[in-house]
Amino acid sequence: MTYLRIPQSARRHAVILSKPAWMWGAEMGVNDQGVVIGNEAVFTKLVDRSNSALLGMDLLRLGLERGSTAREAMDTICMLLEEFGQGGPAGFRDKAFRYDNSYLIADADEAWVLETAGRHWAAKRVDEYTAISNALTIETEFDAHSNGLIEFARQNGYFHSSGDFNFAEAFDTRFMKFMGCAVQRRQLSLQQQATSSAVSMASGLRQHRKDDHSSNRDVCMHASGVTRPSQTCGSMIVQLQPGQPPRIMVTGTSAPCISLFQPIDFTDDPNSVRQLRFQEDDDVRNSL
Repeated sequence: MTYLRIPQSARRHAVILSKPAWMWGAEMGVNDQGVVIGNEAVFTKLVDRSNSALLGMDLLRLGLERGSTAREAMDTICMLLEEFGQGGPAGFRDKAFRYDNSYLIADADEAWVLETAGRHWAAKRVDEYTAISNALTIETEFDAHSNGLIEFARQNGYFHSSGDFNFAEAFDTRFMKFMGCAVQRRQLSLQQQATSSAVSMASGLRQHRKDDHSSNRDVCMHASGVTRPSQTCGSMIVQLQPGQPPRIMVTGTSAPCISLFQPIDFTDDPNSVRQLRFQEDDDVRNSL
């Protein structure tokens, strides 16, 4: 892992990852079982500002390597999070940059949102479609959570009410959520997901708000100084069908608005990738 050594697992899956070069983990990826995970930084009240443990991207890769299904990958992340914690410098140059993580985890049969705060977490099954951004989205409705979550929140002053426990309200912070325009960016993503073709997903990942080129509300981000220091560094689309290998398309380059989505797969046969390319071309023609 990037900062921490943990016991290895004898059974691991092949993975395709989109990752920063300097760390072990990844921002998004897919394994040979058709499990897909993507993550987002969330700036919770429980971010560890001093110690080094597993980065959220390390946990993502571990979930892909060890999970044969979406639920198994999620359980792996949760187990390792509770045992080893999360934390450590998460920036290449800015070593003070630290955060917790949220995840989208899916296979051909189900999908989950997993959100974390320190060693605690809550998870919610996805009914139709969803999106995550740099803010917690799980509130009072969730399908699983860490042991002792509500008791921990109450004992440490994060939950004072006698009503339903609200995970986002208890642990989210306001400044980075506001500066990152997390709510607006997530809403922009949700608006594009009413259809689920590869073409529509690529279009959604290339979105810019035409009325504002300097804020953080775009899905396709271009770094532009102090108010928008972040840059989209890669995009991935994975189509999942029961009993079929995942169809994977990645930019392999930075901003998706000026990039092509190239098909890749887990085989060494170039004809397999060529066939995927023809299928993607058919998708494009059928959408016109």
